[in-house]
Amino acid sequence: MLATTNIAMNKVVTNRCVFNHQDDISHIIRNVINISNSFLYI
Repeated sequence: MLATTNIAMNKVVTNRCVFNHQDDISHIIRNVINISNSFLYI
């Protein structure tokens, strides 16, 4: 999963048109990680 997300982030960084959406993608990734972590603690 980390490899695919790194590739996706690299594509976002290299594409200037989508550069502004990098923060949105990082927030979504953090939310997914937080949700998966919360399921582990249940």
